[in-house]
Amino acid sequence: MKIILLDGGLGNQAFQYIFCRFLEENSGDVVYLDDRYFFNEQKTHNGYELNKVWNLKPNLLSEYFDADVWDEILKITKEDMHIIDFLNANGLNMLGVSEGSMLSASCHPPHNKPYKSVECNGYHPDIAKFPGNVYYYGYWINGNYFKSLLDKIIVELTFPKFDDDSNKNLAGQITSCSSVGVHVRRGDFVDLGWALSPGVYNVAVPQFKMRIKNPVFFIFSDDITWCEENRKSLGFERSDEIVYVSGNKGENAFRDMQLMTLCEHLIIANSSFSYLAALLNRNPNKMTANPTTRLIV
Repeated sequence: MKIILLDGGLGNQAFQYIFCRFLEENSGDVVYLDDRYFFNEQKTHNGYELNKVWNLKPNLLSEYFDADVWDEILKITKEDMHIIDFLNANGLNMLGVSEGSMLSASCHPPHNKPYKSVECNGYHPDIAKFPGNVYYYGYWINGNYFKSLLDKIIVELTFPKFDDDSNKNLAGQITSCSSVGVHVRRGDFVDLGWALSPGVYNVAVPQFKMRIKNPVFFIFSDDITWCEENRKSLGFERSDEIVYVSGNKGENAFRDMQLMTLCEHLIIANSSFSYLAALLNRNPNKMTANPTTRLIV
């Protein structure tokens, strides 16, 4: 039995799902996603979205146990015990595998030590072959997992058709011009000190203007007002054609990712959201400005 932590927003959930599919294909074991995070009243983002956005139905740990046992797991692991310790106490002999030190830094870290640690955001195909019961703790944001399952994942992560005029019109605009999707992640990234400086975009935007005839820039952000106010520092001039994409919020926020997959070219952020959009964007001639070392395939 293999179990993978599932948490975070849509981008993180998608990469954990892709890693789940990688394990299924390469381990021969049954793989479950540990969805306890989405039973937490303090959860952020838009809750569990794999089913809502892509109608995916992976094995969930919450569905493996009877309801009363699951309630007990939620209570115990919230208060004073890591899920690995709980499973070990119940005879599963679970090995922990962690990206970096994430497992030891988690709330109520497991006593089952030593655990195996691997580089964060790296590609580790060998860990699919670990024998026995294994709990994988991380985000597994690496394009090689995606690439190894490309034909299957592209189908599984097919977005539903647009059901509103605003996004239908935007999709029409994007596909009928030399579109450049620009993702500016703000929100919690600002509080965490992870937000890219405007200078990163100020370097990338002029390069696209030099290489593309009559580009139209479509700005996607969780803070469109900030983008409008900082247009110049982001590298845009008054003569540039810009469309600020707004309105896709809450449970419809995934539509921004969907629209980015339609753009001819992309300037992405250091975010799993726009990184996934770049991977799902299958324009063979796309240029991607990528501020990270993550693989674009």
